[in-house]
Amino acid sequence: MTAFDDMFSGDSEDDELDFNSLPFPKPIPKRAFVSPDFNPDEFLSTSHRHQTLRDIQSELRLRAQSLKNELVELVNRDYEDFVGLGGSLKGGEEKIDRVIKELESFIKDARGLSDRAWSNLKVMDEKMEEKRRLKDERDLFRGFLFLLQHIEEMEMLLESRNLHILDPKPTFVSTVVSSNMRSTSRLRHSASKYLLIQQIVAGLSHNLPISQFQLSRLSTLRCNLSAQLKMSIQDAILGNEGDIILQLLKVYRMLDENPTSTIKKFINS
Repeated sequence: MTAFDDMFSGDSEDDELDFNSLPFPKPIPKRAFVSPDFNPDEFLSTSHRHQTLRDIQSELRLRAQSLKNELVELVNRDYEDFVGLGGSLKGGEEKIDRVIKELESFIKDARGLSDRAWSNLKVMDEKMEEKRRLKDERDLFRGFLFLLQHIEEMEMLLESRNLHILDPKPTFVSTVVSSNMRSTSRLRHSASKYLLIQQIVAGLSHNLPISQFQLSRLSTLRCNLSAQLKMSIQDAILGNEGDIILQLLKVYRMLDENPTSTIKKFINS
């Protein structure tokens, strides 16, 4: 799992909950969504459950299909019973006609109820799809804001070293060592932030094209980071600071860079 996934996958505390302790609700009753004044928004608002929207949608589909099957079975069974009862009575034609009319009226009402249920389910589908779309857009733009924030923070980190780069030949070795010690942790932090930025870009690029301006900023950040690493490791070699050199080599490894050629050129010069 990437840092981008961690950032938007939800609160970690919720993931550690004991699901056996959750108050799972009973299945949705029929009367909850077939009333004449059914309101999808109110239904979603009052039926907050420990389930995803997709789970609720699946349960409603099953409920609608079950209702349809029950209606078909009821009509078939009662129709046969009523016809058989009327046929066994002498002069029962009028009763049969009346029963048939009542049954036809019942079938019409049942079909109307089924149609209304399916219509409500369609509206529910549209509402839930809209909620999912808005959630995806919210997460996408939140990720973009995170990207801009980390780019600005890294630019500030590297900017604080510009004065050091502009003066690459300090007068005293002690000044070089002191400056290198202060900058090592900052460079390590900058490298970590750069890797995080790369992960965010990878997560966003599938759904949100990154502008050429932002890509140019990232390229500049990488160049500045490499330049400051080069300057810092040269200062560490000059000051014979073995611990600092090891820390800087770890930063190179984080960035998947090989400093060998840089070190050789500096030593040979």
